[in-house]
Amino acid sequence: AGGYGCFAHVIFEPPEAQAVRTDYPQEMLERGFLAGPAIYPTLAHNEGHVADYGRAIDEVFALIGKALAVGDLKKRLKGPVAHAHFRRLN
Repeated sequence: AGGYGCFAHVIFEPPEAQAVRTDYPQEMLERGFLAGPAIYPTLAHNEGHVADYGRAIDEVFALIGKALAVGDLKKRLKGPVAHAHFRRLN
């Protein structure tokens, strides 16, 4: 194999890992980023894009950290906690 992997990969650990995995993209979307646990910048991204993303992720991690500290993370979700694994729904 060759080439380059992702720039960064975020791993959320228990006990509320799945709720964090649900809240993280929700919060990033509110800041204009469609985000998942891996970041793959390309040549189309400039320093401004990376800086904007960095500020957004800092804000989101701070909010999630505070929510975990006070125990209200699940109350912040706009929907149910995301499924942990792919499976048939019917």
